[in-house]
Amino acid sequence: MELVSICISTWNRAPDLKLLFESILKQDYFNLELCIVDNASLDGTFRLVQEYKEIFSNRGIPVNYELLPAPNNNAIQTINQAMRMGTGKYLMIMDDDAYLLKSDVISRLVSQFGADPNCGIVGTNVRDIKGFSQLMITTLKGEFLDATGRIIYYNFHGAGAMFKRDVMQRLHYYDESFVIYMNELDIALRCIAMGYNVWLDMDSVVIHKGTVDMNACTKKAIFAIRNYNRCIRRNFTGLLKWRCLTLQTIMTFGYFAERILMWDNYKKRCIFPLIYRTILYNLVDFTRRQPKNKISTSTYLRLPDIQLCIYNRIKRSFTSRISWSIFHKQGIRGFK
Repeated sequence: MELVSICISTWNRAPDLKLLFESILKQDYFNLELCIVDNASLDGTFRLVQEYKEIFSNRGIPVNYELLPAPNNNAIQTINQAMRMGTGKYLMIMDDDAYLLKSDVISRLVSQFGADPNCGIVGTNVRDIKGFSQLMITTLKGEFLDATGRIIYYNFHGAGAMFKRDVMQRLHYYDESFVIYMNELDIALRCIAMGYNVWLDMDSVVIHKGTVDMNACTKKAIFAIRNYNRCIRRNFTGLLKWRCLTLQTIMTFGYFAERILMWDNYKKRCIFPLIYRTILYNLVDFTRRQPKNKISTSTYLRLPDIQLCIYNRIKRSFTSRISWSIFHKQGIRGFK
């Protein structure tokens, strides 16, 4: 039984972290270690970790805990810090507001690596507290797919996933310049480019309490947009790259306009500096040379080309958003 390092970055979520600890204690896989980076929490997280450290120790599970002296706003750095603490053959990342639904999740994920020696990453079926999927899986045409069982894909959800530690070391972990968002897509594509497979075990369910902020006209939106464009630039070639970037740019401004129309309580005057900063971030990033990931020869979900799948997904999202904005009947304002 190989050692699995469960890597957690946490900040002021002690009640949620307790649920995660309890779900880990219920697992039928026992060769574990916990690697926790506390981002200077002030809500009693330290006391909670010390309490459960003794409980885990009684189960033979060591807990490596590091308390940062001040909060680090770069979420990717703290996640990488937790992973670098791990000594197991496998590194499992878990969000501090997520928990394992069943007792066999870890053992199932480990078994996927045994089933495919070329596997680098195994993702889970991440769902919200109402049971809705938080990972959108699409076909070549960009249509959503209700997948079951074990599937090969080009992306995963970062709230719960497992990596081979030596693969992550070769990939140099997450790209910390992303700060937040799209880091999973980036590392999955880099993993594929290096010849490894990315699998999803849809029978391994992780419940993630966190949801997307629908009123996300904040600096987080800038990173989401910039990082998606960066993934396109790194992995697309030729005319398809420019078609995809054009669609994504139009989607960007549609995104901001949609949020203004949907939310009465949003401070409209803030949208103009936010749009300016979004353009500035993207222009500055565009001048930087991006490493190319050659992934076009891979076949995922029987897709001949990952690039085409991502493009059709953006295209479908674009047309769906326009359709919703004009014809929706939910009573929320949209484009008229």
